[in-house]
Amino acid sequence: MKISKGMRYSVVTMIASAAYMLIVFAADFSMKNISGFQVGWPKPAALFVLVLMFQPIMSKLQAVIDKKFFKTNIDAEKIREKFSTGIKKLAKIDRLAEYINRVAFKTFKLSGSAVFVFDEDTGKYKCYDARGVLAGMKDALLGKEDVLVAECSYGKIIKRKNKGLCVPSFSKKKNKLVGFLLAGEKSSQDAFSAEELLLLETMANQAVMSVENAILYQGRIEAAKRRLLLKRLSDLGQAASNVARQARMALTPVIEFSKQFNKKWEDRDFIERAAGTLPFETERLRLILVSVLIYSGESKPVFDEIKLGGLFSWLFKLMEARARERNIGIGYQVSGDLAIKMGRDHIEQVLLNLVLNAFDAMPYGGKITVSAETWEGKLYVKVRDMGQGIPKENLDKIFDPFFTTKQDAIGLGLTVVKKIVESYGGAIHVNGEPGQGTEFVIELNG
Repeated sequence: MKISKGMRYSVVTMIASAAYMLIVFAADFSMKNISGFQVGWPKPAALFVLVLMFQPIMSKLQAVIDKKFFKTNIDAEKIREKFSTGIKKLAKIDRLAEYINRVAFKTFKLSGSAVFVFDEDTGKYKCYDARGVLAGMKDALLGKEDVLVAECSYGKIIKRKNKGLCVPSFSKKKNKLVGFLLAGEKSSQDAFSAEELLLLETMANQAVMSVENAILYQGRIEAAKRRLLLKRLSDLGQAASNVARQARMALTPVIEFSKQFNKKWEDRDFIERAAGTLPFETERLRLILVSVLIYSGESKPVFDEIKLGGLFSWLFKLMEARARERNIGIGYQVSGDLAIKMGRDHIEQVLLNLVLNAFDAMPYGGKITVSAETWEGKLYVKVRDMGQGIPKENLDKIFDPFFTTKQDAIGLGLTVVKKIVESYGGAIHVNGEPGQGTEFVIELNG
């Protein structure tokens, strides 16, 4: 059986008083055996001096006992100020509820506590934080028809049968219950004092505005998420349409050549045009499909050693026919033995995307230069064009998924390039001014 706080206070005070009286009695007993203190005025005078000496000690001891047993009363103003400052710093409902519950639980030494806040989505009061014997209430939902909610809706502290309380945070401005603290009995099993109830009521009133602001903030966050989701779904739908369109465009010449092949397989001009077009279109189709796969999944690095000279030569041959049609020259600069440690599919994907990007930047022809060099232990691969350049307002967006200024483009090319490069611990930089061309620089550890 637990002993009440008042009883414990009385017992401790009696023990301290008894100890004080014992000291005085011991002093009196000792004086009886000292010559000169047995009779006359010396003995009362000595006892008086002794009482004066020990009285401050007794007063300090009593103050310590009072503070220990009535700490809430002594620190109420300090708790109010600290609590008010703390809740003003919090904007999210879960963190605000956790702070309110933690302060109440520790300050009043509760056996259990739980904080409920109105949830706009469900139209119910959700338990965001629960402790002690009430920990099982976490995430519980209470409707307006629940007894606790109905009682708290009057805006007054409700004393419960188990010595606990229901402390409402009631908005008088909106005439609405925004939340409430469910407090179990105190660990001492004492009843809540008038001063403790006043402190709880003050804290609940202080919390009203913070809880309302948190609910408003949460609503704005959810609305922003919904707008972002709708935009992303719209972007995905547009991207899917563009993927299909680009794939169809790449397949069209393949289909046309395949239909004529049986009749023109001996036509030298036909075979040369097919040899120049089909590899490019099939590679472009592969590029489209792989870009979608890389964007939607993980790009795992593969550290093969690939000679850049041979890689650039492959790129030149693949793009030669298309470059000639568009009056574009392609050149490359690299020492014969310089190599890159990357999966071949990945580096081909990166270079092809960057070169096709350069093609689109030069609708009236020009020159593209692909080069590689090492410097201070780093490998730099550069793709430079003489095109229109990138407007300053778009520089921060070019690597964003689905961002494109080109009609019918997917908007994943540069996103995939960045993702691949970063999967190898590298980085990609953009240099250039509008009207002066653009240079993409891939930086990798050598």
